[in-house]
Amino acid sequence: MRTNKRRLGKLLLSALMVQALPMSGQQTSRLLINEVEVANIDTYIDPSFNYGGWIELYNAGSSAQSLVGMQLRHTDSEGVVSVHRLSSTHGTVQPGGFVNLWFDHNSADGYFGSGAAQQVRYKLDPDGGLLELLATNGSLIDAVSYPAAIARCSWARTTDGGSEWGYTSQPTPAATNTSSRFSTVRLSFSVRTNCIPAFSSTLREPAFSSAHQAVTL
Repeated sequence: MRTNKRRLGKLLLSALMVQALPMSGQQTSRLLINEVEVANIDTYIDPSFNYGGWIELYNAGSSAQSLVGMQLRHTDSEGVVSVHRLSSTHGTVQPGGFVNLWFDHNSADGYFGSGAAQQVRYKLDPDGGLLELLATNGSLIDAVSYPAAIARCSWARTTDGGSEWGYTSQPTPAATNTSSRFSTVRLSFSVRTNCIPAFSSTLREPAFSSAHQAVTL
């Protein structure tokens, strides 16, 4: 697990170094990955009629940004890289607006309803991973390293487009994060090993009193 975390850390550092370089022949985008929910187990139904993982994009710029031709590159906790190119089904992000991208159950992998073409063709990793949004020319727009998932919680910027991230039990797909409450610490719990068993494999005869008791009718 430490090796995987070091690998993800190096990938994120490389991504941020590339992000600092200007894009050749293309205006720098203001699109940002704003929120990530991996363990959407029973809350939000996606276009394929499943409870898929999702990310939210936020446009911090002053002009609309089409997603056509952009790519989402994902590196999971084992270092496996997957890439998906966005199409016209993913639309345009308006200034100050939000767009959700949903994962898994793509129409190319089976019939999941008429909206399944919008699904990204891979899953997010419950153990954490690295997400990179790439421009049409392959230049990096934004990169986010997300931690291990908590069911029904998202990993999100505490303010839209801000640099601080945290867990929230109040995900806001395709909406502002300002109404959510955040925690930056994931609490651990202890497991008791000295519990008294509820059942025993040893059969015992019931205990009866040896004294005679008189019963009055």
